[in-house]
Amino acid sequence: MLSSLEVCQLQSLALGQLGYPQVEDLQDLHTGNGASHSRRYVSPEDGKRQDVAHAYLHPRLQDGKHPNLHILVKAQVARVLFDQNNQAIGVECRSNKFHTGVGGKLISTIKAAKMVVLSAGTLSTPCILERSGVGDPKVLERAGISVILDLAGVGYDFQDHQALVTAYNSKLNPANTFENIYNGTRKYNGTRKYNGTRKYNGTRKYNGSREYNGSRNTQELMANGDSILIWNGIDASAKVRPVESEVNGLGIHFRHAWDEDFRNNPSKPLASMILINGILGDPRPFPPGAYFTIFNYTAYPYSRGHVHITSPELDSPVDFITGYLSDTHDTDLKIQIWAYKKQREVARRMQHFHGEIVSQHPVFPSGSKASSVVEVGEAGVETDIVYSPEDDQAIERFLRESVGTAWNPLGTCKMAPVSQMGVVNETLSVHGVRRLKIADMSIAPKNVSGNTMSTALMIGEKSADIFIRELGLCRA
Repeated sequence: MLSSLEVCQLQSLALGQLGYPQVEDLQDLHTGNGASHSRRYVSPEDGKRQDVAHAYLHPRLQDGKHPNLHILVKAQVARVLFDQNNQAIGVECRSNKFHTGVGGKLISTIKAAKMVVLSAGTLSTPCILERSGVGDPKVLERAGISVILDLAGVGYDFQDHQALVTAYNSKLNPANTFENIYNGTRKYNGTRKYNGTRKYNGTRKYNGSREYNGSRNTQELMANGDSILIWNGIDASAKVRPVESEVNGLGIHFRHAWDEDFRNNPSKPLASMILINGILGDPRPFPPGAYFTIFNYTAYPYSRGHVHITSPELDSPVDFITGYLSDTHDTDLKIQIWAYKKQREVARRMQHFHGEIVSQHPVFPSGSKASSVVEVGEAGVETDIVYSPEDDQAIERFLRESVGTAWNPLGTCKMAPVSQMGVVNETLSVHGVRRLKIADMSIAPKNVSGNTMSTALMIGEKSADIFIRELGLCRA
């Protein structure tokens, strides 16, 4: 089986052919153009993947030194309670009917002597504020909520890394890709061959010459502590910036955005490219085989959305608009068009590239030079793709139908002055009320070039420092 580093080298070679250097650490806060080996949150002691609950919370629940730490599970916060001076004095919560089976009408009140901290995330924190009467008066009035505080920024400025996921056929043995695990959702029996009777997307047939050697039993892997379980299939990633000729080709409005936000900031990539050795997502639409995936996302999106409540009830649907590809001058769309073309060039130069999958690409006009290559010889494909204006229109339609979330949302209670639609100040206090703080990704005013896990941890650590200081808990 190929090592993670060997697969990374194959992928980096392809990026190198397009002018993107291989760097030691892509997350050094300075590099905005290059590729590197991906690192993971994995314990060096036992090889287990890391998460916040097990690293921060569980040890304090189990060490016997924190008797004042109480966790109320299977519960939902309905709203924050305020006194007549707009001072937060507690919260109302109820059982979560999706976990308990109870109707969800049981309301409990938890009082706070010194401070209330909301940490429900980008989607839920603004909804709690709005149910509490804090937000845009127009939103609150439509939802039937009495206005306690006019704070127009609540729920606005939703932003996310807008992503496109593209899978390709791979020449690697499935044992060297994520397909040999599939999280237990799919099994190969080690004996089945494909006899050429099944078509894939109506264009490609399996000719019976390839064998698949069987998936690995997930339960056995867990019981044996197999090290493959710490692998997520992501061996390499890249941050990419266009050259001047590519910038010029994206139009005058894009040129303006580039010059203002990127040109003199070499640490800011235009897009990020994650290279996955296998299928990212549900494998069931794909025939058994070997694949790799390229996951592109807009590093610093211009588009904005919103999330708001529609009634006082927790179970009512929210008014949620992602805003993907919606900025005034289509800057995000142009970034995605450029990134789509770039990742195709990268994929075709990978030594294990074994053809494109028609359903993963736009429907190009008949006879287009940009049409998908579904059969590839040993030499691969290394010539640049030529796109016509009609091809670009097909790409635009495809992207508007296909671009989705990178699961990195933020910004709906951003740190900024009230005049700039801000919700919290530099100490995480909600503007206009007392003793109410927010500590989650909703406070971030703009996105970051990377997975927001590290940013969330940083916010948590910094928040703790602020709260400890304000509550007078600092140790001498």
